[in-house]
Amino acid sequence: MVFTRVQRQFKRSDEAEAELSTVIQENITGIRVVKAFAREEFEIKKFAEKNKTYRDLTYNLIKLFANYWSFSDCLCMIQTALVVLIGSYFAANGKITIGTLLVFVSYEGMLLWPVRQMGRILSDMGKMTISLSRIHEILTQDRENLDEGIKDIEIKGNIEFSSVTFGFDDKNYVLKDISFKIEAGQAVAFFGSTGSGKSTIISLLLRLYDYKKVQ
Repeated sequence: MVFTRVQRQFKRSDEAEAELSTVIQENITGIRVVKAFAREEFEIKKFAEKNKTYRDLTYNLIKLFANYWSFSDCLCMIQTALVVLIGSYFAANGKITIGTLLVFVSYEGMLLWPVRQMGRILSDMGKMTISLSRIHEILTQDRENLDEGIKDIEIKGNIEFSSVTFGFDDKNYVLKDISFKIEAGQAVAFFGSTGSGKSTIISLLLRLYDYKKVQ
């Protein structure tokens, strides 16, 4: 069914666009890190791959629409042509009048136009349902557990990560089984390429993200 195919193809195209936007955003905000580690060629190649994927998926979606619309328009034109040909034959043999033929062709056009538009509306509804489902996915995210009763106090002591794991989903982990200890007053630096998890460690330390501990 065209409606289902449009849904499936639009979802893939929309997800590819999101991945492309993420790559652009990460490179713009992390441009200093990219240049510091001379990763320009790597990031350009990564962007090109994401862009190619998005382009191909969007092209397939457009091609699906083009095939469907051209096929439906062709059927409508063939039907109109058959009505004109058969009606002309009847009019030539005196079975109907020219006025009757013209009125029938006009009524047929008035009927076919809403039918053609309904098909296009249904195909666009496939895109709409996917967009609504993605919005619903965001709005129904679990609420963050906020600590209550926190007071402004001076914090002293060591920093310790023990088998800490974190990921934005349950399949792809940014950090996995990370352990280290920083003594009070000790200066420590984190080094690594873009996306290796440096900023994520700081975000976990500040409880901007909730960690997962490996059992």
